[in-house]
This record gives sequence, C-alpha cells and structure tokens, in this order.
Amino acid sequence: MADLRLGGKLIPAVSVVPAAALLMMALMNLSDAVQVAKPELGNKLVPEHGAIWGAWVAPVNGQSDAQAVAIFESTVSRPLDIVHQYHAWDDTWPTATEYSWAAGGRIIFANASARQRSGAVLTWTQIADGSQDSIINALAARLKAFGSLLFFSFDEEPEERYHSNPSAYTLASFASAYRHIHSVFAADGATNVVWVWNVTGYSGNEAIYPQLYPGDTYVDWIGWDPYNWFNCRVNTTNVWQSFDTIISPFYNWVSAGQLSTSSPSKPYMLAEYGTVENTDSPTKGQWFTSEVSSLPNRPNIKAVVYFNENRDCNWPVTTSSSSLGGFTAAGLNCYVNRALPSPPSSVSASPGNSTVEVSWTLAGSVCPVTTYTIIASPGGERISVAGDILSASFGGLANGTTYTFQVTATSVNGTSGVSPSSAGVTPVSSQLSTSPHPSAQPSLPPTAVKPSASSTTGAPKQTASPAVRDVARPIAWLQANEFAIPISLAVLLGAGFGAHFIRSRSRRRRR
Repeated sequence: MADLRLGGKLIPAVSVVPAAALLMMALMNLSDAVQVAKPELGNKLVPEHGAIWGAWVAPVNGQSDAQAVAIFESTVSRPLDIVHQYHAWDDTWPTATEYSWAAGGRIIFANASARQRSGAVLTWTQIADGSQDSIINALAARLKAFGSLLFFSFDEEPEERYHSNPSAYTLASFASAYRHIHSVFAADGATNVVWVWNVTGYSGNEAIYPQLYPGDTYVDWIGWDPYNWFNCRVNTTNVWQSFDTIISPFYNWVSAGQLSTSSPSKPYMLAEYGTVENTDSPTKGQWFTSEVSSLPNRPNIKAVVYFNENRDCNWPVTTSSSSLGGFTAAGLNCYVNRALPSPPSSVSASPGNSTVEVSWTLAGSVCPVTTYTIIASPGGERISVAGDILSASFGGLANGTTYTFQVTATSVNGTSGVSPSSAGVTPVSSQLSTSPHPSAQPSLPPTAVKPSASSTTGAPKQTASPAVRDVARPIAWLQANEFAIPISLAVLLGAGFGAHFIRSRSRRRRR
C-alpha cells in the first residue's frame, strides 16, 4: 500500500539497544497468564494449528521501528508472531532491529521493492536480465548469514505497476524477475527464505494472475491484501464489508485451483489487511472479533498481517476503544495465539500407603489445556490426566521414601515448563507385618477431581474417570506384588475361573 518513505525520505535503521530495552518493557506488561515462548513452526513456517498473527506497525511521532513495535505489542497485550517490514531495492538489511526481533522469537516478513532509495523504480526486466545481480547476491549472503527463517516477497501488489504502465511492466517480466531472484538466492545458499507471492487479490484481476504467477516451484505461500474501505476514499464502495466478505472472493478462487495446480494446497497469508471505523453497527471492534470466527472456516489461511498505519485510510487498531478492544480480544484467541500454557503455580501433595494425592492449580492458557502430567522425584515416573482435572492419586510409590512432585500442562500449542516442586512427602504403610516379604496391596487406579465451580472452567466438582498411567506404573505394582499374584492366580485357576484382563485406553504496505 505504501513505499518505504515518509515525505519522500527513507526511514533510517535504528540501534538494537533501544529496541531490546523497549521490547523488554513492553513484554513486562503482557498478561502473565501465558508464556511468551512459542513452539517451533514447520520448515516453511506453516503452523500446525490455526494461523500466525502479525502486523506492519508504522512508526509515528518520531518513533523508531523498534519503539513502534514494542508499544504496539504492549497496547494489544501480546507479542507479534510476524513483524512486517518494507525495504527499498538497494537497502542494506536485515537491520540490527530485525536481528533483535528474530532473537525474540518473531518472524520477519520483508518485502523488497523494485523502488530504489532515490525514488527511482527499476523495471522488472532489469532485474530479470541479471543486471542487478550484484545487489541480489549481496542480499542473499546477508539473508543466509541471518540464519532464521523469514518470509520474503518481491515487489508486492505488482498489479498496480502493471496497470499504471503495462508496456514497461509486463506480466511476464514480473514472473521472470521473481524466478530470477529465487534462483540466485538458491544458488547462493539462502535456503532460510520462505517465498510469498503477494498480490492485491482484488476482484477483476483474475485474468492476469496466472501470468503474474512465477509457478508453484517458486512460491511457498500465496498472499493478498484485502481491505474494508467503507467510504474512506473516492471510488471505493460505500458498503460496509465484513472480514469474511473481503477475504472470500480471492480465497475461493485460489482454493478452487484457478491460479495453479498446486494453489489449493498451499498456505495462504493475508499479507496486509485492514478496516476503517463504522459510525453505526457493526463496529470496527466487532469486525475484528468476527475475524477469528471466520478464519477456522478458511483453513488455508495460515497467517494474517495487519496494516497498522494511517495511510490512504485510518487503519490503525487504536482509532477507538471498541477497535482496540476487538483487536486485542481477537489476538488472544486460541486460533491465532501460539503461546504455551503456563505451568501450574502451586502443587501440593498428601501421602498415603504407597500413594500420594497430588493437587495443583489451574494453568493459565490461551488454548484449553488437554493434559496435565505429574512427575515424581526421585524416579521421574509420571502419570497424565485430562486437562479438566486438578488432582490425581500417584500410586505404586515406595513407603519410607520422600517424594516431591511437579506438573506440566499441555495444550494444542505444546507443553509448558515444569511447575515448582511440591513439598516433600513420605508414603507410609498403614499395616505392620512380620513377614520377611510383606505383600503390598495394589494402589487403586489414580483418581482425579475436576476443577470446582470457582475455577475458570466453571465446571462442578465431581469425580472423573481414571487417569492415564505410564507403562512404568503397572510394572512397579507387579514388582510390589510378586508373591501375592501367583497365589491369587492359583486360587482362581483352581476354582475353574478364567482370568480376564481388560486394557483400558485413555482416551499499505510500503513499496
């Protein structure tokens, strides 16, 4: 939507020191209910669950890029997965700030425009014919050294250049330039680059898209830029359009295989998107909350990158309290939030005969906790229970040995770190025996209790089904009952009974 210029001048790179300091301050203000750490993405940065969340955050009032992003993250109560940046053709990047963002777990999404810092624009033919290879080779070397996976697009929204001057900017020359950059990067070993083909996706351009497309071999992600313009400028619709309305046409066209043979199976990205305010209902905030209701119905969309700049129209999420509230709520939705659960903050233990009753507090998590795992020390043995359970009996323990327990929480995003240890407890037998080989009674299957109505789940307190146990647990029980088992089997066989064993299973951008 915009070139990397303000008043005709490029924004200079900034020092990494203020970036780190401001980022630290911003993250201190994030909700402590979830961890900032995120699980790894796939080889092409495709999430296994939902979509990754990002933004282009334009600096205002003299801010640096680092300051703008840190303040934005603090304002919307979460870190970004993707930080979008726009670079002129002859910029030297990645910058120190981009290195800092990557070190903090963020993914850089960088566009390299055909526009030079001077304002002059190269033709795509000049790039495709090899005359710009010194710049391409230098960039490839820097990206290889960068190391981290990053998204890369070339001259986003090429339709605009084509429509403005179709003789100088032919469709075929764009596809050739894209393929040439890709080939040089590959030859230079910049294999950490994930390639995004980024167009406007506007209706009416469908006839030219197959000619602008470099080919499935050269494209990892398909990106487009849907906007709800609603009365913000001349020649745009005066009809309010919902999030789903603006993303559907291009999504349906590409996913139907109209672009290429492989386009229905590729990951899609909203490389830019935005909405203006509405003086009536639905509000801008409601538009954002409808976004996370719509995305699960468009499963190929694996990344969404908001255009947070007052350029052409007033897109920033801070235009009203409704807008900010809706965007913040949307960003904390499980579908677009990869934060790991926090471990339970408090674990307690109460001893019995060869068993300990372990209880813990509800873990903070943006996604529902599916499993809690309780770990005994010494020994490292563990049992797992369903995510709506907050206590379990840990059986098969050695009487007279002092144990401590820790708990982890697992959601669709992955597993938390371990909780603080419980206080040490020592199981003690309730029976005395003079036998040199006392027979131990098998501990009952672990019982568990769901969170009470006072917890965030609101579920009534009740007894749940038995917990899932490690293979080590029945082995320990068998060892403890090595004398009792043969006698019991002999009695059963002698009486003519068959033994039955039941195995249970747990179940705009700047160009």
